[in-house]
Amino acid sequence: MLSIASLKALYQRRPTLYEHQQWVKEHPGIKPFDVTSQTALQEMFRVQALA
Repeated sequence: MLSIASLKALYQRRPTLYEHQQWVKEHPGIKPFDVTSQTALQEMFRVQALA
């Protein structure tokens, strides 16, 4: 089981952190959180709030 302490130890090595961040950015289906994403999220919240 992975714990917070394990993550802290893992990410003491900066290149590992950057490599994992890069992997997440490149993973299929994951896009940057831009204005378009923000607008879509706000619209979803608006619709849910009205329900």
